[in-house]
Amino acid sequence: MKCLSFCVELARAEQFDKDSLLKHIKSLGRYPEVDIEGGVVAFNFFTEQLPELWQQLQAGLLANDRFGAMLTAASIVVAEGDEEGEDLLLFHYDPNEVRDQLG
Repeated sequence: MKCLSFCVELARAEQFDKDSLLKHIKSLGRYPEVDIEGGVVAFNFFTEQLPELWQQLQAGLLANDRFGAMLTAASIVVAEGDEEGEDLLLFHYDPNEVRDQLG
């Protein structure tokens, strides 16, 4: 089981509404654990199918008409890699950050 964390930095997301976003995520058939700490809201998803989950979240969240622009400007997405302690950076609001690919 792998964890993918979709983290929203609140200081970068003025219009952020956790409850509305969570409702939308649930409409995608996903039910993450939600943690709020240090100005970051993390939606933590657990799956055996990490590539499929990431494809669904890109389409359903980052490309979404209602939430996409805000999430693109304020989110970092990380996932557990195949090796112990390996973290993959799948998305970062800073386009200059080097992103990992799921293989």
